[in-house]
Amino acid sequence: MSTQNYNTFLTNINKAFDMISSQTSMQFVERTNQTEYITFTYTTSNSSPLGWQKNRVNGIKIYNITYPAIIAHEIMHSMGIMHEQCRPDRDQYIIVDVNKAVEGSRHNFNLYNDYAGHGAFDFGSVMMYQSTDFAIDSSQPVMTKLDGSTFTKQRTGLSAGDYAGINHLYGPVNATSTVNGTYTMTTALASDKNVDVSGSSTADGTSIILYSASTGNNQRFTFTKSDHGYYTIKSILDPTKVLTVKSNGTTNGTAVELRTNANTDSQKWLLFNLGNNGFGFAPKNAPALRLEVKNGTTTNLTPIVIGTTDQTVQPSTKQRFILTKVN
Repeated sequence: MSTQNYNTFLTNINKAFDMISSQTSMQFVERTNQTEYITFTYTTSNSSPLGWQKNRVNGIKIYNITYPAIIAHEIMHSMGIMHEQCRPDRDQYIIVDVNKAVEGSRHNFNLYNDYAGHGAFDFGSVMMYQSTDFAIDSSQPVMTKLDGSTFTKQRTGLSAGDYAGINHLYGPVNATSTVNGTYTMTTALASDKNVDVSGSSTADGTSIILYSASTGNNQRFTFTKSDHGYYTIKSILDPTKVLTVKSNGTTNGTAVELRTNANTDSQKWLLFNLGNNGFGFAPKNAPALRLEVKNGTTTNLTPIVIGTTDQTVQPSTKQRFILTKVN
């Protein structure tokens, strides 16, 4: 690569970072000695790993070095953002015929249930392909709108939906133990029922239940980073107490309770951003299970437990929770 092309590439990498951070809380820091970071390589194609893995360097490959928005597209993949046409609800908006796509490219049109979109389907997203991308025959589009019409993509900048999605994905958790937001956890089963600390007690072993929504601290929680990718869910009643899987249980129906934070795996939760459907939570000690409202009922005092889920689809309604910032 010539010095001129190198300088162009570097300039547009920085423009891509600025493009993302300009309307989000994301900040990008130049690497010094960190073990996890992003590298950029000029190659014959554009690609990036999807999401982040502990102790992995995310190698982003770029061909279109003069397009900051294309570089931003790949950075967003490293941030865990999938193509818009891969949303689980995409069939409500578009028709996809993967048989019209070149073999080896068809994964670009897979549905990803754990990478749900936020807000309305966004044809203007920088993560959206156009109708003829990867088509065997450009006269036979891989994707059309429901009425059969085709559409083009844009790679000039992030859309309002892109910014809203990033802020939704990275908004509801604290990077440190410093409280910068308090949230209620409303069940997707009913908009007037929240996760609740029974009796507003802070004693170890207090039951976590479903109860009518209120403004009390018994229904307010903060999310703080724990192990890589995991979070503790702290009660505002007592920040030393966190949501805990009872007796470190790993079986379907095990109760969730409030207990002093001892940094155990039963107190660490992996968050699944389900876009419009809220969030799912998997305990580190039982990653195949999900936080849920027992039996999917909305009666006051219903226990909050961990339960089985079908890994091929989004969690059921009883395993989805809406996080609402209250202060």
